[in-house]
Amino acid sequence: MTRSAFRPDEPPALSVSTDRAEAYFARRLYPDAWLASSAADRRKALDGAASLLAVAFCWDADAFPGGVWRGEIADLVCEEALWLLERRGAPSPAALGVKRASAGPLAVTFDSAAAPGPVAGLIAPSVAELAAAWSRPAAAGGRIASTPLG
Repeated sequence: MTRSAFRPDEPPALSVSTDRAEAYFARRLYPDAWLASSAADRRKALDGAASLLAVAFCWDADAFPGGVWRGEIADLVCEEALWLLERRGAPSPAALGVKRASAGPLAVTFDSAAAPGPVAGLIAPSVAELAAAWSRPAAAGGRIASTPLG
């Protein structure tokens, strides 16, 4: 986490260095998708995770005191990067409201009472829950309502 030109009302750019991520995954249980990925894919996952978290939430100033992101937020970026690598970027069906699916003939049942997950299932549910301690969702109503289905 680096310090940039800091305005107290605006968060600095959210990014995690590869060294910081390597240190995080060295102490994390089951980082298989991280370890199996190329250096280029790891960097893309970290950058993608940081971008998703930056736009999905309005961060409270407590998340970046003095213009430096807290270690807990860096950990969230790492967890999100791992989740993206595990899913190869695809949202999970449950996050899109899929309640039941069949293969032949094709049938899909959606849970009409369930709202789609944050950023249409592109943010890990655990990351979204933990981020809530430092932020609020950027979308009105508490969750981003769009999905790739419409």
